[in-house]
Amino acid sequence: MNMRVNGNQGLRLPNSYSQPIATGSFLDSGTSSDMSSYLNFGDSNNGGTGIRSGPVENYLPSVAAPAGGGGMGWLFGDATQTGQMGNILGGIGAAGKMYMGMQQYGLSKDALAQSKEQYAKNYAAQQSMTNASLSDRQIARNAAGPGYQDTAGYMAEYGIK
Repeated sequence: MNMRVNGNQGLRLPNSYSQPIATGSFLDSGTSSDMSSYLNFGDSNNGGTGIRSGPVENYLPSVAAPAGGGGMGWLFGDATQTGQMGNILGGIGAAGKMYMGMQQYGLSKDALAQSKEQYAKNYAAQQSMTNASLSDRQIARNAAGPGYQDTAGYMAEYGIK
């Protein structure tokens, strides 16, 4: 590999490519404000580096597909058919989601039942506290003087049932 810092030789790839990858010096300031003057990529036909351009398939060796399929091709797929493994795994995933959905539904029903129970207990506590407060106030009124409704009648009329 050849490389000079002063820029007139450039960096070369071994054997199969003869054009420099980069010319110029990366250490001196140069006259260009960008790196385009230092890098010269392209096809060897137009004076570039010799780096091939175009689809990768043009440069890969071809491998022939096995003839006739067979084996586990129906499950995993091959060159002649699409495999069914994706469909099978999709069905298993759907069954799992259905199971988890049913579990979530059961948990939601339990949460609703618990919420109703807590509401009923809270309502009973508020009812008891409010009725006790109303009863105490009516007892105090009756103790202060005559002319007030008796406590039982007052609670029947104004108490929370």
